[in-house]
Amino acid sequence: MIPVFQSKISGDDGDCWAACVASIFEIDISRVVDIHSPENVRRHWTIGVEEWLRPANLSMVLVPHGADIPKGYAILVVTSTMFEGCTHAVVCQDGEVVFDPNPEAGKRERGDYMAAAHRYWVFHPLDPSKPITLEALR
Repeated sequence: MIPVFQSKISGDDGDCWAACVASIFEIDISRVVDIHSPENVRRHWTIGVEEWLRPANLSMVLVPHGADIPKGYAILVVTSTMFEGCTHAVVCQDGEVVFDPNPEAGKRERGDYMAAAHRYWVFHPLDPSKPITLEALR
């Protein structure tokens, strides 16, 4: 995991989720699908993400907070401290927050993140018998 900070800090179209994906997959943030594009907003952003991940043999699954803690890297969605009624994405490893992509956020305590947690996004292979090819995302 290589930390990538978000460049758009906004309650409407911030790129914290993209920064988390770029950090986990160690790719340039410009390569991550734009979940706020008009097409992805119209049809639901997860469809665009799944299409983007498919060539790498990846998919993502939603794990509610309070269920089993995902192993490895995942994106934890928490209540934003900057924008009322919004969420924020951070990188977790084995359930521990290891990176907040907002350069203005400062360090929250672990308990603050967990108290504000909503869900995890976990990446997994579409076909476990085939390799994951991150080069397809670069």
